[in-house]
Amino acid sequence: MNSESPSCAGKEIKGAMHIFSTDLLQGCSYFSFQAQKVDTEEEIRFFNTACIVFATSIIESKINEWISISSTIAETEVPEEFWKTLDSIKKDLSIQEKWNLIASLNGGTMWDGSKEPFQSFNLITALRNELVHYKGHFLGKDEVPIKKIKDLMAKFKIKSSATFTEDDVSCWISDLLNEPKVSEWVAKRINDFHVQVIPLLGIH
Repeated sequence: MNSESPSCAGKEIKGAMHIFSTDLLQGCSYFSFQAQKVDTEEEIRFFNTACIVFATSIIESKINEWISISSTIAETEVPEEFWKTLDSIKKDLSIQEKWNLIASLNGGTMWDGSKEPFQSFNLITALRNELVHYKGHFLGKDEVPIKKIKDLMAKFKIKSSATFTEDDVSCWISDLLNEPKVSEWVAKRINDFHVQVIPLLGIH
């Protein structure tokens, strides 16, 4: 750095932000990896669940981080006032609303749940919501609470092997979460989406 360049040396730093989306991304991959390595169905369920919960927070965390950075040191073609306003209201907006506001001003790709990577993200989010807000309903063999989970079960060809006689029963939540390939797929889809966030939003 030459003598004419600005420097932070000796100056007080008023604030800092941790890029938590990276921790979440690495955690998601770690849990997926562990789900393939453990020996018991209980452990597989633990790691699959953790992977799913982490996965749904990654994309919104990345968007929120970008909004904060842009509102502080805006170097984009979008006016600084936009970023500052968005930063002040981001906690009240859904991920889709934040995404579309940014994409609309940058000429990016609008959120479309019928197309990738949004389709898979919506599916993972639906699964996460059913797990985090678990209702504990009694359901019959291969019955699921919502269609999106039925689609996911079909994707991995998951069916109950229980006879539903005496004590031989199972539920969708164990049938699905006992399958290590679930978190493998979740981690792959989220990793792919994470790489595409900035280009899809049209940010340069």
